[in-house]
Amino acid sequence: MNFLVIAKYRIIQYTRDKKSLVSMLVIPIILIAILGNALGSSDEFTAKNIGQVNVLYVNNTSGVNGDNFEKFINLNDLSDIIAPTKTEDVEEAKKLIEKKQYEALIIYDENIEGKFKVIGSDYNALKVSIVKSIMESYADKANGFEALANLKARDFSIKEYNNIDSKIVSVSGKKPTAIDYYAVTMLIMIMMFGAIYANFAIDKDYYSVVGGRVKSSPVRLWEMFLGEGIGVVFTLLWQALLLLLVSKFMFNVNFGNNLGVIFLTILSLAIMSTMLGIFVCMATKKGLYGLAILNILVPILTFLGGGFVKIDFGDGILGKLSRITPNYLAQNAIFKSIYGADSKEVLFSILGIWVFTFILFIGAKISGRRDIV
Repeated sequence: MNFLVIAKYRIIQYTRDKKSLVSMLVIPIILIAILGNALGSSDEFTAKNIGQVNVLYVNNTSGVNGDNFEKFINLNDLSDIIAPTKTEDVEEAKKLIEKKQYEALIIYDENIEGKFKVIGSDYNALKVSIVKSIMESYADKANGFEALANLKARDFSIKEYNNIDSKIVSVSGKKPTAIDYYAVTMLIMIMMFGAIYANFAIDKDYYSVVGGRVKSSPVRLWEMFLGEGIGVVFTLLWQALLLLLVSKFMFNVNFGNNLGVIFLTILSLAIMSTMLGIFVCMATKKGLYGLAILNILVPILTFLGGGFVKIDFGDGILGKLSRITPNYLAQNAIFKSIYGADSKEVLFSILGIWVFTFILFIGAKISGRRDIV
């Protein structure tokens, strides 16, 4: 049980290290307060005017019904809500929606099932839902007029028409405030900086003079690495728990009800961060080099993951890279668990963190073999 002795020693050492405690606990609390209050009024965290909805429409209905639809879609009362543009080419209209030049396409054709069809992209579900609501209102009016016409023609049968080809737009949870957002992103950043603990431990017990003595002692290498790893992971966990408590009671941060998922995410990230520190140290062979790399790498990963400022890098290479960073995966898992999402998406994000852990483990093992050779 030598690894437990090593773990206990590391935990006590990190707990007594006041400089590390200031870096890992005080600084993130200050950043949460500063960023949360400074950016709290930005558009990313407050309600904003969505403006007009750019709509394309196709009117394949002639006669009175077609004329009524034209008058309705171009009403002045709707001009503040939608900006309609008539088109004849449905396929071209769909391409314009895919290019995000328009938000929705309305098709009015009495020969299709439902007569009305609303097509929209998922990139702006809110605006599409607005268009669907407008068309539902129009459809209700159209049903009423048709019923009256039927009554006048002495056709007293009641007919119900399904005039909207619609989808249910579900909005679950709520949007995080700036404080809520930065409480999570700063927690993730500090967890990533925890790799410095592992880098320091491996440098001292494997590459320094002390490391030479450890190698010649009865302690096996796997016991040393396991003990150091447990010590770092435990230290990161209690520091993360303390940050969660401070954020909850000092800033009233919303962490939702799925605390088990949040803990699993933090645990996964703590293990991955520990493996990152071990790998960097074993790859560079010197703790100072590893420290320099981590001090550069972690802020970059935090920036790409949206930890400092929420940035949409698009669908290019940089955008894809940002969505596979450990910071983004951890933040995505926590936010989706708080504000509601498919459990599979949360699971995949946590699984992505473990993939990074496995890759770093293999890299550290290969670097260790080179040392033996």
